[in-house]
Amino acid sequence: MRPVSSASPKNRDVYLDCARGIGILLVVCTHMQRGRNDAHMLSGTYPFAGIDYTLCIVARPIFFLLAGLHVSSSLQKGAMRFLQSKLWTIAMPYFLWSAIQGTVQVMMSGGVNHPLHFSDWPRLFVAPIGQFWFLYALMVWHLLALVANRASVHLMILAILAFVLSPWAPSEFFEMVMKMGVFYAFGVIHSRNLSPYLKFLEKKSIFIAATLCFALAVVLARKFGASEAWTALPAAFVGCALVLAMAHKIANIGVGKVFAYLGLVSMPIYLMHILAGSGTRIVLMRLQVHSAPFHLVAGIAAGIMVPIAVHAVYQRMKSRRQERSVIVAPVVFTPEI
Repeated sequence: MRPVSSASPKNRDVYLDCARGIGILLVVCTHMQRGRNDAHMLSGTYPFAGIDYTLCIVARPIFFLLAGLHVSSSLQKGAMRFLQSKLWTIAMPYFLWSAIQGTVQVMMSGGVNHPLHFSDWPRLFVAPIGQFWFLYALMVWHLLALVANRASVHLMILAILAFVLSPWAPSEFFEMVMKMGVFYAFGVIHSRNLSPYLKFLEKKSIFIAATLCFALAVVLARKFGASEAWTALPAAFVGCALVLAMAHKIANIGVGKVFAYLGLVSMPIYLMHILAGSGTRIVLMRLQVHSAPFHLVAGIAAGIMVPIAVHAVYQRMKSRRQERSVIVAPVVFTPEI
């Protein structure tokens, strides 16, 4: 996820925005499906486990890989500037939006799948709320990249070591943090030489073959472990490569531009899609609407459109009152992820 901007720089890699757009759609679909499953709305014949496994095997790694692609250029601006940027655009939103979403979950504890209590808030330093685990994990790897100081090989060695040691992590959350580092480090290493590989992969015959390999890898991975296990690494890397190749291919056509826009506003969507989707489910249930397919479609639509609408209103207000909005803007909507 990247800062939201009304105008893209001329040298901006639009296909990376497109890849973020595809990624954020996968994230929204994952969470909306899980929310309906946790609410026991899906039928016994619905293949929840298989769909969830396939979505997760790509949705999480792709954003760590995309984040890693920009680390080297960011570090060139100086270590202190890099650190200040990440504290302001990742750590601050983590605590702010955890408080916002956490407060809603406390106030609506009778209608949400995962109720919270205010006593849970001090645990934000070790146990993130919901989807905000990603911001926490990403901040950890940004700090490790800062320590490595552009020594990408050292960072990859550290990431591999973290993955190997992850089963001994103190919690499932920290285990996930340790496992996602290999994708982040891969992005750092390949930040300048991706295009030739993507041009090769986007060839029709190669893309089809890679898609079949991905499907086979997912089936095999599911037989041997979870979507973040080492047995799922081939499927995860191939899946990420397919997303990047697809984005590289379609970036400048109609559907690609739609995904590129979603990529530009991926942070507002990421921050608000749970609230929007859960709110939609609660409202529909009170209206006695129980159709699971309708709930899924409505949740996905709300998870994307409501954040976009809120962001549009925010941008309009910001343009009218720039002086009064300058302090709030970076914290609320513009983290660089």
